[in-house]
Amino acid sequence: MTKEERDVAAVELLKLLLTSTDSDVAALGEAEAETRKLKWLLVEGGASPRTERIRQKMSDGLTGSALRSGRVIKLDSGLADKDFFKLGEAIVLTERLRAAAALPLYPSKHHALVAIIGRRRDESYSAAAMSRADEVGRLLSACWRSDAQ
Repeated sequence: MTKEERDVAAVELLKLLLTSTDSDVAALGEAEAETRKLKWLLVEGGASPRTERIRQKMSDGLTGSALRSGRVIKLDSGLADKDFFKLGEAIVLTERLRAAAALPLYPSKHHALVAIIGRRRDESYSAAAMSRADEVGRLLSACWRSDAQ
């Protein structure tokens, strides 16, 4: 699979992630080992043009926790604004998300990928939505695995 084909497939999978989880935003981020920064490669449903320019420490926020643990990290709705700020997840603040989940996709020492989904309304993700997100996440991971081979 070429890089162009991979990117087209990834955009379609992000759109599927949006619809299958009833999310407002879905994004794919890449953690770079040299800079120790996470950057957003693709964003679907983003309301802010700043989202794709966000760079943050790999260890910050939901995405950092997901990358470190290798597990899905979920932020339920109902937190106060100051608690959202304390999370340190820039995309949550920029997109004004009220619920979010980060999915580690391709953990590697040299290159790691993470997806984040979010809602701008106070509605937490159900177990069924998280299961669908995990399924789509596996497909996204497969795009990069086939590219690396």
